[in-house]
Amino acid sequence: MNETKNLRRNEECEVFPENTIVLLDGTKLQCYPKNDQPDNRENNELQLDTTGVYFRTRRQANSQSATDNAENEILKQFFLLNAFDFLNNAKRILSDSRMFLAPVPVVSGLAYTGTSGFRRPTLGVYIEWWLNNSHTLHKDENGNESLIYRLSGSPLSGSNCCKSVFSDGHDIPVKVNCFKELWPSFVEINTRYDEAKLLYESYTLYEVVEKLWPDRI
Repeated sequence: MNETKNLRRNEECEVFPENTIVLLDGTKLQCYPKNDQPDNRENNELQLDTTGVYFRTRRQANSQSATDNAENEILKQFFLLNAFDFLNNAKRILSDSRMFLAPVPVVSGLAYTGTSGFRRPTLGVYIEWWLNNSHTLHKDENGNESLIYRLSGSPLSGSNCCKSVFSDGHDIPVKVNCFKELWPSFVEINTRYDEAKLLYESYTLYEVVEKLWPDRI
């Protein structure tokens, strides 16, 4: 077991040289180590949920809404309000590790495996996912475009109840036909940066907006 962990850590070091992260397109970003390094690292690998809370998609959605606290809800709404503007400024965000690593208070999940693989998403994770998966752009019956931002469903049947956000910041529940193409790509991108999320400094979403658009704050 220890040999496996050491091998994975060595592989991560090859992909991410010290104090850097390497984006999907090969871009290397300079990172800034936190003063206080974490002692414990939460496992974010896909694994069966043993609590029973996520055995069904509907139960998962109810559990998530029940545990959201007021502060995270406010921050989530702030994220949604600026989602399209963040995407339109992808180049700037993907050039700054502290913007890239800004935490986003949205937790997705799957039936049977729960939130594993989806924990601690960042602004950069969303930007890369939106840019690299065409299925994240959803259109309603009137052709209005929205971005998928929360995933909830079964990895087996593909049954789902996701959420998407429009350019004005309002969100709606949506059922997508391409769920099996959406969730694996998010998990792959999100877990790619798990180590960096713990080790390196990040801005808050408020700080990102302040730097991109000083007059908004």
